[in-house]
Amino acid sequence: MPRSAEMKKRVQTWAVCSFVSFVLLRILLAAFPSTVAAQQDKQDAYDDQLRRGDILVSQRNYEEALKEYKKAYALTNKTSLEAALGMAVAYRGLGAHKNVVDLLSNEAMKLAGDDAKNKAKVYNLRGAALVALAEKPNDKRFADAEADFRAALAANPELYSAQLNLGITLLKQERDEDGKRELQLYVDRAPKGPETADALRMIEEPRRARETFAPDFSFTSKDGEFISLEDLKGKTVVLDFWGTWCHPCVMATPGLVKLQKKFAEEPVVFISVAENDREDQWAAYIEKNKMVWPQFFDKTRKLVRPFGITSYPTYILIDGDGVVRWRHFGYGMDTDGAVESEIKKTLKRR
Repeated sequence: MPRSAEMKKRVQTWAVCSFVSFVLLRILLAAFPSTVAAQQDKQDAYDDQLRRGDILVSQRNYEEALKEYKKAYALTNKTSLEAALGMAVAYRGLGAHKNVVDLLSNEAMKLAGDDAKNKAKVYNLRGAALVALAEKPNDKRFADAEADFRAALAANPELYSAQLNLGITLLKQERDEDGKRELQLYVDRAPKGPETADALRMIEEPRRARETFAPDFSFTSKDGEFISLEDLKGKTVVLDFWGTWCHPCVMATPGLVKLQKKFAEEPVVFISVAENDREDQWAAYIEKNKMVWPQFFDKTRKLVRPFGITSYPTYILIDGDGVVRWRHFGYGMDTDGAVESEIKKTLKRR
């Protein structure tokens, strides 16, 4: 073939190839924006679901929060540690501690990989779940939790909550000197906050880690009397969370009046806390029904929030040492008898 003909053929081949490449490039460029847009939509949906989950957790709506975190987790084909940790927090709020342990032992631990801070978070959350599941001081789950908290601190010494959890876990195992030492390390190293005061109280009285002590509270009653838990030391406290809008609460009133009269000469103090009520209606009801014990109108959820009240009526009995001995919500035919029985138990314990 003459040289000129060969050159012409090469030019034609090059032209065809260039045209095909140009067409393919146009196709790819046309598809690329839609791919990017789809990925961005998916990321936005993921971020929205995580944000909704966080908001619902802050509102203590753990069941709905769990749904949002699960959706976010599914969007990433179960590769998001952030979503997995959110699920663990929601499960913990629901009291589903076994689910927390299972999730963190398998999926979340793999997702944490070699990232020390992420591994510390997983160890710390799993340890807290194991503590919640443990029952007796020699329960193996306490030992497993201790190992998790120590692993969390080894991975991230700045995870102060793990230090606090370790100290509490040792106290729960009745290893008081070890526990107090770890709690003192927490007090010395961690930023000061509400947990600092709790840690100091447990150092002073280790049984606080083994029993459910009532949160400290104080208020000024309807009659202008300042009352605090500290002032009530040595007495049985019957907390009644109620409202005039609550039909079972109204049904419970005659029984409470009788019980208060029955224990009037004993070291027993009744306190009623009303929420979400009309203040004038509340005051009139108290006067009409001769509810002569301390009454508090909780406008800011000052007592409702720390006691975690979600149902009405709710009764909480606190013994003379400040330990919560009984908690009950709702009102039925046997409620008055149950309240009386629990009061007598606390008086015998004295």
